[in-house]
Order: sequence, then C-alpha cells, then structure tokens
Amino acid sequence: IKYNKYLMADGRFPFTVNLSLGHSASGFSFLFILRNVKPSFFPSLEDPEKKHAFGAGYFVKNVGPIGMCFGASLVLSNMAYMYCSVAFLQLMKEANVMIVYTLSLAWGSEVFHGVRARILLCIFFSTSMAVEGEMAFSLKGFLVQGGSQFCECSKVVLQAALLCGAATNKIDPLSFSLFLQLATFFALCIVLVFAMTVAPFTETATLADYAAWWPHLLLNACIALGLNSSIAFFVSNTSGIAAILLGIVKDIVIVLIDVLISGTHMSIVQVIAFSMQSSLVFTYSMLKMFPETSEDSQSEISDKAGMDKATKDIQKAGS
Repeated sequence: IKYNKYLMADGRFPFTVNLSLGHSASGFSFLFILRNVKPSFFPSLEDPEKKHAFGAGYFVKNVGPIGMCFGASLVLSNMAYMYCSVAFLQLMKEANVMIVYTLSLAWGSEVFHGVRARILLCIFFSTSMAVEGEMAFSLKGFLVQGGSQFCECSKVVLQAALLCGAATNKIDPLSFSLFLQLATFFALCIVLVFAMTVAPFTETATLADYAAWWPHLLLNACIALGLNSSIAFFVSNTSGIAAILLGIVKDIVIVLIDVLISGTHMSIVQVIAFSMQSSLVFTYSMLKMFPETSEDSQSEISDKAGMDKATKDIQKAGS
C-alpha cells in the first residue's frame, strides 16, 4: 500500500492503469508457472470430468465480469492514493462489510438478520464519523475510493456466488485465481488501449517512464505477488477465526504505520471512529462465523423447537 502510494506521487509513476496492469501480469505469471510445476494445486483443471466445463464460455460468462470489477477496483484504489492519505482510505475500507452485505441481499445470496443489520448500521455511522473528522478531506479522493470499494465488493459478491455454486461447476480457489488474473489483465489492456487512443487526455506511461522506473516497478510487482500468494496460502491453511483476527490486526497496523512513520494526522474523532469500526467488524465477523449465537438464530431455533413440540403433541393426540 505504501509503495503504491509512493509510486503514484507526481514526478514518479502516477499511471494507475499501467501500475495495475503490472500487478495482474505478475499474478498471472506466477500462477501460470505454478500450474505447470504443481498441477495438483489446480484440481479443477486436472479433473477430466470438470475440465471441459471450464472453457472459453465459462471464462467469458462467469470470470469476465468479476475480472472487470477487480480491474476497476485496482485502478480506482491506486488513483485514490493521489488525493488521500493511506489512513483515511483504510478508514473508508472498513465499510466494505456493509457494502458486501447490502449487495448480497440484493443478489439474493444473503438472508436478512436484524442483529447483523444493526451492527452494520453502527459501522456505517462510525465510518461517517471518520470521514467527517478528516482534516484534509478531498471530495474527488472520496468519490474515487467509494467507486473502488463498490467495484471491489461487487467482485466479492460475484466471486462468492461462483465459488459456492453448484457442485458440478464448482472451481477450486487457485484455478479461479488463475482465470481471474487473466481476465483482469485483458480488461486492463482494453482500458489502456482506450486511454491511449479514444481518450488521449488520460495520462499513460511511456517507454521512457518504464525505463526510468523499471527497478521500482519490478520490486512493486514482486511485493504485490508475494502479498497475493501469501493470502491465498494463508486462507487455505488456517481457520476462519485466525483470518478474522489477522484482518483486524492488519487494518490497525496499516493505520498505525501511516500515522507513526508517514506523519499522517488523525483527529480524535477519527481515532474513536476507527476503534468503533474495528470492534464492530470483529463482532460482525464472529456472528457470521457462529450464527447460532445471534438473537435472530436463537429465535429461529426456539420457533423450530416449538413447531416440533406441537407436531409431536398432534401425533400423540392422534395415536
């Protein structure tokens, strides 16, 4: 995150499409090499019964829209670094759980729960506090980051619907990541060509820019690749609770580093808002992990127990 912000500064490499394109290219290259070295890591592409289902039609229809959302989120998030601090953008990102929940309700993949909805409403208000408390507020940066978060959350909802779909067409995470990186690369290539031809007013990198900054770009791509790879292997080898806790710690560390090292100033309102966000996101995540502990689930269990008892009474009376 800090490296991306460093490169996006004026006078360095402020070309968000080119930077995002490099990230997707490095991600696809790594997964492509891994696919040839360790085919067993990609069971969906090795299973003869499933392999034929993941052809060009599957790629265009299912992975293509997710790749476009992912590409748009990368471009817009990198662009937001030009206008806002890392700490402020991280405070905004805490609202992603609320956006995902709302989109999931609209998609039909999530059922409304009163307790979770109230927690998400509190997250919304704490995020509003964080935005209101920003002393160097940029409307353009706020709108760009908001667009990035919407695209990212749309990608999450579509990805969940695809990965949790019918068992016959279910694809393993690494195979899906391989397809996704390729789809994102194609989408960003189209955007880059459009920016260079139809919209020449949009700044894109030249060969001279690449020649001047290629060591940084290579290192930045390696860092992005390491991040994505570590996340993939961590998720596949840990529990859900560990992932939740690490996510909370990650958010706190990102904000602290930006404040302590970069000298970003946070108001008292933002400190309070971020503390509320972290605790509320943790509470919401735990309710998702253990839904039986919420009031809604308890009432559903009680209703089911009452119906079962009534059924038994009717059967007993009939006998």
